[in-house]
Amino acid sequence: SDTIQNISIASQCPTAGDSCLVSGWGQLVNGRQPQVLQCVNISVVPEEICSAFYAPVYHHSMFCAGGGQDRKDSCNVRDGGGEERE
Repeated sequence: SDTIQNISIASQCPTAGDSCLVSGWGQLVNGRQPQVLQCVNISVVPEEICSAFYAPVYHHSMFCAGGGQDRKDSCNVRDGGGEERE
């Protein structure tokens, strides 16, 4: 397709401080589905902060990102949507 292209898959998992682009069609704050693809640049949070904040749902196989001073995020707990490390 002229409009759909492949992206490279990361060779390693993101680490604290890495910048990531998260995108998807997930539900908005008002509960509605967006008409336009949503995306945001966010930073990966250190595991110890993430595990303390999201206990008891946090698992070591997860990573946390976003919610910094600008309070941008994808949602409280993502379920495997798209993430691209820059």
